[in-house]
Amino acid sequence: MQSLPAGALNQWLAWDMVEPMGERWMQTAKLLEALYLPLYARADEEPPDASDFMPDRFYRPKVSAASILKQSAESCKAMANQVKSMFGFGGK
Repeated sequence: MQSLPAGALNQWLAWDMVEPMGERWMQTAKLLEALYLPLYARADEEPPDASDFMPDRFYRPKVSAASILKQSAESCKAMANQVKSMFGFGGK
Protein backbone atom coordinates (compact mmCIF):
# COMPACT_ATOMS: atom_id res chain seq x y z
CA MET A 1 0.00 0.00 0.00
CA GLN A 2 2.85 2.38 0.76
CA SER A 3 4.22 2.02 -2.77
CA LEU A 4 0.97 3.27 -4.35
CA PRO A 5 0.77 6.89 -5.48
CA ALA A 6 -1.23 9.13 -3.16
CA GLY A 7 -4.44 9.26 -5.21
CA ALA A 8 -4.42 5.68 -6.54
CA LEU A 9 -6.82 4.27 -3.95
CA ASN A 10 -9.24 7.16 -4.42
CA GLN A 11 -9.08 6.64 -8.18
CA TRP A 12 -9.91 2.93 -7.81
CA LEU A 13 -12.80 3.71 -5.45
CA ALA A 14 -14.18 6.26 -7.91
CA TRP A 15 -13.79 3.77 -10.76
CA ASP A 16 -15.67 1.13 -8.75
CA MET A 17 -18.59 3.55 -8.34
CA VAL A 18 -18.82 3.95 -12.14
CA GLU A 19 -17.90 0.38 -13.19
CA PRO A 20 -18.55 -1.94 -10.23
CA MET A 21 -16.00 -4.69 -9.88
CA GLY A 22 -16.64 -8.32 -9.08
CA GLU A 23 -19.53 -9.22 -6.83
CA ARG A 24 -21.85 -6.37 -7.77
CA TRP A 25 -21.79 -7.68 -11.33
CA MET A 26 -22.59 -11.16 -10.05
CA GLN A 27 -25.59 -9.84 -8.09
CA THR A 28 -26.96 -8.21 -11.23
CA ALA A 29 -26.29 -11.36 -13.27
CA LYS A 30 -28.13 -13.52 -10.71
CA LEU A 31 -31.12 -11.17 -10.86
CA LEU A 32 -31.20 -11.35 -14.66
CA GLU A 33 -30.90 -15.14 -14.51
CA ALA A 34 -33.96 -15.28 -12.22
CA LEU A 35 -35.92 -12.98 -14.53
CA TYR A 36 -35.10 -15.03 -17.63
CA LEU A 37 -35.84 -18.49 -16.17
CA PRO A 38 -39.65 -18.32 -16.68
CA LEU A 39 -39.06 -17.62 -20.38
CA TYR A 40 -37.25 -20.95 -20.70
CA ALA A 41 -39.68 -23.02 -18.62
CA ARG A 42 -41.23 -24.62 -21.70
CA ALA A 43 -38.51 -23.95 -24.27
CA ASP A 44 -36.36 -26.67 -25.78
CA GLU A 45 -33.11 -24.80 -25.29
CA GLU A 46 -31.16 -24.67 -22.05
CA PRO A 47 -31.78 -21.55 -19.91
CA PRO A 48 -28.94 -19.08 -19.39
CA ASP A 49 -27.07 -19.02 -16.13
CA ALA A 50 -25.59 -16.05 -14.31
CA SER A 51 -22.23 -16.25 -16.09
CA ASP A 52 -24.04 -15.58 -19.39
CA PHE A 53 -24.93 -12.11 -18.11
CA MET A 54 -21.46 -11.21 -16.83
CA PRO A 55 -19.24 -8.78 -18.79
CA ASP A 56 -16.46 -10.47 -20.75
CA ARG A 57 -13.74 -9.34 -18.36
CA PHE A 58 -15.49 -11.18 -15.51
CA TYR A 59 -16.17 -14.36 -17.49
CA ARG A 60 -15.68 -17.49 -15.43
CA PRO A 61 -15.69 -20.85 -17.20
CA LYS A 62 -18.66 -23.06 -16.35
CA VAL A 63 -17.77 -26.02 -14.14
CA SER A 64 -19.87 -28.81 -12.72
CA ALA A 65 -20.56 -29.14 -9.00
CA ALA A 66 -18.91 -32.58 -9.01
CA SER A 67 -15.64 -31.17 -10.35
CA ILE A 68 -15.69 -28.41 -7.72
CA LEU A 69 -16.19 -30.94 -4.92
CA LYS A 70 -13.42 -33.16 -6.28
CA GLN A 71 -11.08 -30.21 -6.66
CA SER A 72 -11.92 -28.99 -3.15
CA ALA A 73 -11.21 -32.42 -1.63
CA GLU A 74 -7.88 -32.65 -3.45
CA SER A 75 -6.85 -29.13 -2.47
CA CYS A 76 -7.79 -29.82 1.19
CA LYS A 77 -5.65 -32.96 1.20
CA ALA A 78 -2.74 -31.08 -0.37
CA MET A 79 -3.08 -28.27 2.17
CA ALA A 80 -3.20 -30.75 5.06
CA ASN A 81 -0.06 -32.48 3.78
CA GLN A 82 1.67 -29.13 3.44
CA VAL A 83 0.79 -28.18 7.03
CA LYS A 84 1.96 -31.59 8.27
CA SER A 85 5.30 -31.17 6.53
CA MET A 86 5.69 -27.61 7.86
CA PHE A 87 5.36 -28.79 11.45
CA GLY A 88 7.26 -32.04 10.97
CA PHE A 89 4.34 -34.38 11.55
CA GLY A 90 4.98 -37.80 10.10
CA GLY A 91 2.85 -40.86 9.70
CA LYS A 92 -0.69 -41.02 8.45
